[in-house]
Amino acid sequence: YGGSVSDVPEDATAYAHRSAVLNFQIYGYSFNDGHNAWVGQSGIDFINGLTSALDPNPSAAYPNYIDPTLTAAQWQSLYFGGHMDRLKQLKAAWDPNNVFRFPQSIPLPETKGTC
Repeated sequence: YGGSVSDVPEDATAYAHRSAVLNFQIYGYSFNDGHNAWVGQSGIDFINGLTSALDPNPSAAYPNYIDPTLTAAQWQSLYFGGHMDRLKQLKAAWDPNNVFRFPQSIPLPETKGTC
């Protein structure tokens, strides 16, 4: 981070966090071989504790480090900042049938019904 990444204007691409100085990735994994149980909620609580120790109120998150515990409002804001409306318009233009989707993919813009 910093350097050439921050030379590109933040509104030039979908990546909204070009001025970030640091980026932390905290990753938890539990190998389930059929004998050992998944780490479960205690593991998630541990990871959340590490994150809170670094920054209790993060203002951004890297979009390729998917966090399934975030709400839609949280991940949209943290991953994409102020770019979400523009990204929804691009999604509507290039993927109007929402073929490329997953739980935290860019959603299609909401359509306003007519009465």
